[in-house]
Amino acid sequence: MRYCLIDEVDRFLQDRRNALQSWEITAVNEMLTQMESYNGIFIASTNLMTNLDQAALRRFDLKIKFEFLKPEQAWALFQRHCSVLGINNIEATLHSHINHLDKLTPGDFAPASV
Repeated sequence: MRYCLIDEVDRFLQDRRNALQSWEITAVNEMLTQMESYNGIFIASTNLMTNLDQAALRRFDLKIKFEFLKPEQAWALFQRHCSVLGINNIEATLHSHINHLDKLTPGDFAPASV
């Protein structure tokens, strides 16, 4: 089975009602046509769902919204990353600090490239 993943799809499927140039409408129309003719699984991601064209949204069979991590999820992910990095003695005060960070995502824990 073939699949296609497009991250930040809002750049390709922006709401045509907000278009300033005719080419923006044409680009969205072409993307919609390509989506319909694609013979496989099409996956798209965005953090700007409200900016997507309504016709594009109707073409997706499934829409999933990922919320921010809950405090216990953030703490567990933090501990897991520390373990991978060989950091075993985590200060207990860090638990309280992480609990107060309310808009964390798994990407916030991704290690930076060296």
